[in-house]
Amino acid sequence: MDKPNKFDIEIVAASTEPNLEDAKKQWEYIYNEKSESKKLCICGHQIKNVNYFLNTVNGNIICCGSTCCTKFEFPIIPMKNSILENIFKLKKIDTDTIKIENIKDYLEYAKNELLLFLENKTKLAKFDNLILILKDLILIKEKYSVDTFDEFIESIKNKLVELIPEYINFKINEDISLLEPLLVKLAKLVTEYKLNIQKSKIIDLTKETIASLVKHRIDNYTGEQTCSLQTKISKIVISLKILVLKDFLVGMETKLKNKIESIRVQNFAWEKEKYERRMKMKKY
Repeated sequence: MDKPNKFDIEIVAASTEPNLEDAKKQWEYIYNEKSESKKLCICGHQIKNVNYFLNTVNGNIICCGSTCCTKFEFPIIPMKNSILENIFKLKKIDTDTIKIENIKDYLEYAKNELLLFLENKTKLAKFDNLILILKDLILIKEKYSVDTFDEFIESIKNKLVELIPEYINFKINEDISLLEPLLVKLAKLVTEYKLNIQKSKIIDLTKETIASLVKHRIDNYTGEQTCSLQTKISKIVISLKILVLKDFLVGMETKLKNKIESIRVQNFAWEKEKYERRMKMKKY
């Protein structure tokens, strides 16, 4: 009988099944990290192409290089959330081996490495990308009833709340005509993920952003841009179902109309003055 290799021994130790084949069935691939520093594979090899696996029964985390990934003998890696990658395209970096003295210590190490990877991944992530990561982690949590990511899920929620003002500002300045879908999306996020922000606060932030945009258009008047903004706001007012914003938007539209009319009257006065000067010059 062949002597079990290091991978087989550690996989069984990290699982709840004593039989190797049954133990391997408990694991699911969740993330890939192309690390700048070497990480430790479950077999003891040092790797840079790190594939994180989650035990769907006990919530343990392990790291695997591409060679050890094939030992799970998946016919096809199941792509069960939006950020999974094809692990069989990855190559092992080296064959240096470090002995794993204690499987519990290794499992804690692997979990911490995964959380560090996720922390770095979310540090510079934009708002929409953070939502994708949050959805994936919640899916894993609910599907396998593991609490590994609970603290991290809360940190992503807090970061989303911090980014909401910037997100509103960016979206409204990008295209104010999409105001209502934006607010519906944010309201849904607040409800679905229980974000720590009042919907009334989102409305207030929206008002501040629109008021700032209108003021900028008025202070730095360009006819085409100002008229375009006034037209878009007018269309929003007609179809808007969020009643608390209607009166506010009507007020913003009125300010823009007054500015446009003021410039029109001013231009008319200038044209009239130029015409009268030309007429006087003709007399002489």
